[in-house]
Amino acid sequence: MVSPEFLLKVIRSSPEAEEKCNLVNGRFLIELNGQSDGNSERASVKKVLADWYVEHAKEKIAERVERFAQQLGRWPRSIKIKNQKKQWGSCSGNGNVRFNWKIIMTPISVLDYVIVHELCHLLHPHHSPQFWNKVQSIIPDYKKKRDLLKEYNYQMEGIS
Repeated sequence: MVSPEFLLKVIRSSPEAEEKCNLVNGRFLIELNGQSDGNSERASVKKVLADWYVEHAKEKIAERVERFAQQLGRWPRSIKIKNQKKQWGSCSGNGNVRFNWKIIMTPISVLDYVIVHELCHLLHPHHSPQFWNKVQSIIPDYKKKRDLLKEYNYQMEGIS
């Protein structure tokens, strides 16, 4: 499984300008301010790009959570987007759900599986047969999506 690839163009702007990233026609345009050497420029590009993904993840995940929460009749208390080292998502006992921002880099069907998985924990806190039955009622091929996540785990290891 190969993630989509995008071209990356770095543009230098004035030292006062805000550093930002936009996705335009399949190309990331990253505006950096000031002067920097190769190492600090690389770190700046990585940070600006990660910030863009986090913002994009907040919007898309909130939209998808709302859709599936309506199907389940259960809404989370809060939704957080984090840089989790080992998990794609989690659900606390008090109804707070967290998602790894990197999940936004996976196909929408895989993102949906992770969202449904965590929302089903609002109904069934453990991985009981009832939990998996509920997941399957919304994502019939959830096992395939779960297997795909294993491939993405490997691909995402070097991204921070």
